[in-house]
Amino acid sequence: MTPSAPDAQPTVLPTDGEAGTTLLLAPVTAAEANRPYLTPEEQRRMETFSSEARRNEWSSWRRAVRHFHDPRATIGYDANGAPVLAGDPTCISVSHAASWVALLLAPRRCAVDIERTGRNFARVAERYLAPQEAALPEHGHPHFLPLMWCAKETLYKLAGEPGLSLTDDLRIDATDLARGFLSGTIRRPDGRLDTVSLHTFTHDGLVGTWAVEPLIDTRL
Repeated sequence: MTPSAPDAQPTVLPTDGEAGTTLLLAPVTAAEANRPYLTPEEQRRMETFSSEARRNEWSSWRRAVRHFHDPRATIGYDANGAPVLAGDPTCISVSHAASWVALLLAPRRCAVDIERTGRNFARVAERYLAPQEAALPEHGHPHFLPLMWCAKETLYKLAGEPGLSLTDDLRIDATDLARGFLSGTIRRPDGRLDTVSLHTFTHDGLVGTWAVEPLIDTRL
């Protein structure tokens, strides 16, 4: 991933009244420019990455956390590899695509995913869409396929349980893309079915979805 254009600016997107929640799109910037926002340990770790693109992205979202949330933030990972803020009740989710990183901060478990609109999602649609989802009324919308991909990734992150099936366990039941909403479900291994409200957004050739708990649970 190459850095964004020099004039690209961070953008705080609306979060539809979700109290205490911040959704930020920040440009990927060069790793050297991000170095002042990294701890000495993070700087040493960054040097072990062979990919310049990975160094840029990895350091850019840390820069965003410390610039927009807490300059002293301690960033770690949970057992599934998702980022966490140690000693901070704020929950975090991160995604990156097309020289941008998305950062979601919320008071409860949360998830965000972004993708480029130009990717060929039709080629892999059968791998992440069930037939009922592919036939939803808004399936002809120009952003339907990338948004559905983002929605599945958002549900997967929110579930926090490895191994869930994109087509069987994670479902989108309804879309209202004009208003920026989707409704989905997570089927847990224990049979619990969690209902999730997802929000959509677009920016500079990107689309994305995000969601915050609480989830509404029903039993099968």
